[in-house]
Amino acid sequence: MSASFLGLAAVSLVPTIGDPRMVLPTMAAEHLPYWLGVLVFVGVLGASMSTANGAMLVISVVLARNVYQRWSKTAVDDSLMLLLSRVLAIPTATAGALVAYVRPEPGILLVIAFDIVSACCVAPLLLGVYWRKATPSGANASILVGTIVRLICPLYIAPSLAGLDTLLPPVVSLVTMIGVSLLTQTAIEPKFERMYNPAPKDRLAVED
Repeated sequence: MSASFLGLAAVSLVPTIGDPRMVLPTMAAEHLPYWLGVLVFVGVLGASMSTANGAMLVISVVLARNVYQRWSKTAVDDSLMLLLSRVLAIPTATAGALVAYVRPEPGILLVIAFDIVSACCVAPLLLGVYWRKATPSGANASILVGTIVRLICPLYIAPSLAGLDTLLPPVVSLVTMIGVSLLTQTAIEPKFERMYNPAPKDRLAVED
């Protein structure tokens, strides 16, 4: 709501500004009381740091648990998992700093990050939970194709069709998830047959 009011106020306060990304800084520096302008910049900085911190933590934990622990032949206890998460946070932060140095536009990078998550994770998550025929191969293909489509869409979609680069990748990801899952049913069904169709004694155990 507050962002909407700021956008409406900007029409009359800074009507001739050339760069839309400078609307909020200009309003905070020139049209707000000093203390309120400081709070605006502190809020933007805090939100940016919180988002970056959460992203680095999630990536490092996912690499430690879903990648290292899954393929490791040795047992991984809680202390080792904590150590791995902390160590993997270093290259994650380094990669984030390099991306920020090459493309110092946090607003655009944040939009792209959320678009990639929407393009590659929504369909696998929903279908993996609610669709019985979903398979790991379908989820992996959906994530990969959705990410690639989102990254290349801005290169081929005209500026007049802005917004299509956000709406199209989730649809492609969904179609990929369904198609690959249906094609890999024979490979996945025996593995989960007892999960969906337990034996009579298993049914009794479940009922008990």
